[in-house]
Amino acid sequence: MTNNKMKSTRRKTMIMITLCVIHILWGMTYSFSVSFFPRVAIKHGLRIFEVGIVLAMSPFAGFITSSFWSILLPSTGAKHMFWAGMTLEGGCVILLGALCYIYDRITFLVLAIILQFFQGTGASMQDVVVESTVMVIYRDNIASAKGFLETFAGIGYAIGPLIGAGLYHAGGYPLPYNVIGGITIVAASLATCVLPNVGDKRAAPWKSMIKLAKSPYIILLCLGVFISVSTQSFLETNYSVYLKIFHVGIVKSATILLLIAVFYAITGMIVGFAAEYFGYRKFIISGLFLAVVGLQLNASFPYWHIQPKLWHFIVGTSIIGVSLGAVMMPVSAEVVQYARFINIPLNNSKTDIGDDLGVYSSVSGLLQISRSLGMICGPSVGSTLTSIPTIGYSWTASIFGFVTLLLLLIFTVYIIFEKKWQSVNSTKVIDDSGTYEKLPSIEEIEENPAYLKDDDESSSMELKIAKDIVKINK
Repeated sequence: MTNNKMKSTRRKTMIMITLCVIHILWGMTYSFSVSFFPRVAIKHGLRIFEVGIVLAMSPFAGFITSSFWSILLPSTGAKHMFWAGMTLEGGCVILLGALCYIYDRITFLVLAIILQFFQGTGASMQDVVVESTVMVIYRDNIASAKGFLETFAGIGYAIGPLIGAGLYHAGGYPLPYNVIGGITIVAASLATCVLPNVGDKRAAPWKSMIKLAKSPYIILLCLGVFISVSTQSFLETNYSVYLKIFHVGIVKSATILLLIAVFYAITGMIVGFAAEYFGYRKFIISGLFLAVVGLQLNASFPYWHIQPKLWHFIVGTSIIGVSLGAVMMPVSAEVVQYARFINIPLNNSKTDIGDDLGVYSSVSGLLQISRSLGMICGPSVGSTLTSIPTIGYSWTASIFGFVTLLLLLIFTVYIIFEKKWQSVNSTKVIDDSGTYEKLPSIEEIEENPAYLKDDDESSSMELKIAKDIVKINK
């Protein structure tokens, strides 16, 4: 048994290292071109709103395809889908680097839209696979695992513009795309050899997704993700225009925006581990509250007619980075735990507590849809409101804060009433601390042969998922 534990630990360590590298690449791929692509596109005749359409194609692809990949994952298997998604994304990144040789405006625009869409499709496939894999392997420590991984995504997001700008100045427009795209394709093959082939043809994720989507609490959590991502993407696309009133240069403004990534990465790791002990809901509520405060300070409280100050923006942006980490890290674990033990039968079984790959992939798909929709609505709605002279940036940021406050109030009221009316007869309920009863750990499953017996069709889902996890570790 000791040898099995050591093998399992080494296996998990290798998987975690691989996932960390993947998250760094994700962050770099998302951010490396932000400093030069819009300028190159405008030189080729594109208008500003057309550049926005091009950049919106990637999250739009994630929005419309995530549910499909989450349904397909259990029957297809993680390895095939991950390799296909990451290779597709890397190939599209390389092809985007060839757009500089297209001089016709319409051709440039059409090809950019198509390539961005398929890049987003590949990224969506990866995201569903990776998040589902994390939920399976670290199913009792999802928040801490996700927080640790998102720290590396923040690192990639922070260094991406620096690497992209350096490669752009060294070799022109195609070089950063060729380097990042080539690394992504190579990493796809290497990572596929390490990641477990998570799959379960018995799962019915589309049924789980429908039932989860009908839960008011799941909807509120997805709205939390949507608003958080909308806030982040709104700031990313509009902050530089606002900072002109403070006479801040491009380099300094980019450095200020990195505060979101830095504080998100730091907070994500801390909150991920802390939420496992203190409960997920406390941090989600705290994160939403901090977002309200950060957005109002970022906007310099326009309804009080306070003179905008640069330190308002800097401190507010930092608080928003903290709020993103506090909300985004516990959400995945909270949705999974709620899906496991809420008194809603899944997969047409009266005894099913919702602990199978179908639920994990459904959760991943729902969260990816929420993130993608936020990445679409944040820039589009934010830029539209900011462009209205009577509203501008300050009132737009304040409006985002008020919408977040509304969600915070609804979320808090729902939790209060849920605890009040929660049935005490069910064993699948939330305890007073806001956490949940946990399933046996993977190590306990491996050591206890009783978990692996195939007695009859009435075996609980704990026993079924135990077999799958032990196979993964072997």
